[in-house]
Amino acid sequence: MNLLRGIGANGKMVVKNSIYSMLGSVLGQLVALLSSLAMGRLLGAGGLGSYTFAMTFSGLVFLFLNLGLSGIFQRNISQDRTSAEKNYANAMAIRFLFSMPMSLGIGIACVFVMGRQEDLWILLLACIYTGFTGIFGLAADGITAVEKFRVTFLFGMCQKLLCFITTLITLYVTKSMVIMLLFHDIVFLVLIIAELVYVNKSLCKVRLELDVSFCKKMLKESFPTIFGAAAEYLSLKSDTLILTLMLGEVATGLYSVSSNIYIAASFVPLAMARAATPTFNRMIANKEKVDHLVRKTFQAMAVSSVVLIIGIFVFARFGIVLLWGNDFEGASASLRILSLSLICMPANRFLGDMLVGLKQQVLVAKASVTGAIFNIVANIVLVPALGLNAVAVTTVITECIVMLMEGYFYKRIQKQK
Repeated sequence: MNLLRGIGANGKMVVKNSIYSMLGSVLGQLVALLSSLAMGRLLGAGGLGSYTFAMTFSGLVFLFLNLGLSGIFQRNISQDRTSAEKNYANAMAIRFLFSMPMSLGIGIACVFVMGRQEDLWILLLACIYTGFTGIFGLAADGITAVEKFRVTFLFGMCQKLLCFITTLITLYVTKSMVIMLLFHDIVFLVLIIAELVYVNKSLCKVRLELDVSFCKKMLKESFPTIFGAAAEYLSLKSDTLILTLMLGEVATGLYSVSSNIYIAASFVPLAMARAATPTFNRMIANKEKVDHLVRKTFQAMAVSSVVLIIGIFVFARFGIVLLWGNDFEGASASLRILSLSLICMPANRFLGDMLVGLKQQVLVAKASVTGAIFNIVANIVLVPALGLNAVAVTTVITECIVMLMEGYFYKRIQKQK
């Protein structure tokens, strides 16, 4: 409580939300790690690499069609709850009627362009999965915007647990990624319906309705975030695509293990950022309180990141060999390198959310695009020379570049107030 002393009820709200956000993130990623472990054991490094490539590819397809709605959608509801009904109606309509169908069509076309027809059903179901993930996440963003973190925690855990159970059952019985992904899609569809029922009863009526003028305004505001989100995704996932194309599925499978552990660790400081973001949006007019909230949040994230980095350096090899087996030992070096970016990556997310709250999403896009360009070029140049560890090195440098740029932008804006 001392960490947030001075902001009263807002501090208590952030602490409470941080607990739910952190629990959801840590427990959810623990389940994701167990799923990765099951796939690695039952499918091997090559099979895990194929799954990782399919999910990364589908995410890339959907990313350019989600229209950057999430940040704007959450900000609008956080700052004016009476706008929830109109925001839900139009954002959901865009996702259901445009983003999802287009992502499937482009995904199928790209399968043939890449000459991977043998993976058609895997990639198609992965595109559906990613599309459902976007819709599920958008509905959750609206719930989070009104600071109902407990509800999003419960929905998130249900999704992770149900997908983990179906992973175990389908892979153990059939060893088929197609059947596994089919059941994952069914889980998402059921939970999306449950989310919308909850929102309809507790927040606003949910319907699909396109208000052309409102959609134009929303898309105009969110347009820069499309490039920012796309650039951020490419910075994080171009490594998977480049590794698969240059070194093959086994290298991708190894890197997938180190990446999953790194993501699991990052959820501790990221949970603090997510919990503080709605409070930041609500208090945005009070510079003194906002500055205090931001300073304390960054302090907490930095302390947790340092502790996590030390733990990863000490236990990386032992943990990977124990859980995934000796065949995955090569992932430990890249994990240690990746862990260094825990100092920068959570800070980037919080800085980006704050800039969006200040209606400066163009600046987020500039920083993200700069980072993505560097990341992709550096990976293409370094992977042939350094192999697996090259993508970890470029990730650390990329996160540092983006943090410095977003930090500069935020300080410049605050000085102008």
